[in-house]
Amino acid sequence: MKKPAYTGIVLAGGKSSRMGSDKGLLQYNGKCMVEHALNALKPVVDELFIVANNPAYTRFSYPVYADILPDCGPMGGIFTGLSLSKHSENIILSCDIPHVDSSLISRLLDVKRDAQVRVPRHHEKVEPLCAVYHKSCAETLKQLLHKKELKMKNALSHFRVVYLDLPSDAHTEWIFKNLNFPSDIHPTIELPCK
Repeated sequence: MKKPAYTGIVLAGGKSSRMGSDKGLLQYNGKCMVEHALNALKPVVDELFIVANNPAYTRFSYPVYADILPDCGPMGGIFTGLSLSKHSENIILSCDIPHVDSSLISRLLDVKRDAQVRVPRHHEKVEPLCAVYHKSCAETLKQLLHKKELKMKNALSHFRVVYLDLPSDAHTEWIFKNLNFPSDIHPTIELPCK
């Protein structure tokens, strides 16, 4: 059976209002935050690009696309990515969860493929900004965007979803730690004991 092809889509188009500057371009553990996401996706995808509204992201040598529908938050970024992707299967990864790595993404890809969305879940929390979306989700997302229904967790109810259930522990919390404030980056967050 032929291995499916995947597109990796890094979301870096947020306003970063809580951070005070474009968070994807901030240094964290020796790299720009967006580089952590690119490095996590690179080994497992056949196409890779960034959705961002800042042309400075072109320095990372991957295509950069602005939101098709501006000011619509992460859902707008996902819609843009799915609309421009070459492949049916797409891995979405936000640039502000830099502890996600290729091994976690590989586990997500191993979840059964008859769903439209494959998403991690822990502590009853879902992680829609680190998930696999089928390109067919784009049309529904477009309809939701036009109705200004922008919450991704609500959007999932419109799709066939399967979950990758992860342990509800400190390590999983650390993996999905969302870096939103300057204090999240300095001092550097250390990996908690397992």
